[in-house]
Amino acid sequence: MALIKLPIHPTVEVRGKAIFIVDEDGMEFFWGEEENDLIAKTVAEEIQTELRAINYVECKLEIAVNRLMDDLKEVGISTDHLDDIIFEGYSNLKKNLLQRGR
Repeated sequence: MALIKLPIHPTVEVRGKAIFIVDEDGMEFFWGEEENDLIAKTVAEEIQTELRAINYVECKLEIAVNRLMDDLKEVGISTDHLDDIIFEGYSNLKKNLLQRGR
């Protein structure tokens, strides 16, 4: 099985016991502090991986939505209704995910 390549942003930096999230545009956000620098490094690695995974999912979903819109146009769905149809499909999917305990 091939491994996915996660985006390189955001990055998470450790400064002493403090953890900062740095966006692609360089904006920094203080996340919090841990008991010591070793714990901070471990937590920062987990946060960074999970934030990059969220970024990955967002990008893949955006690509999928664009493909869905193209598919719907091809079968004659009016472009005036595409946004509403996609939003309704998304809303139903979100409800299903929430019902699964997510």
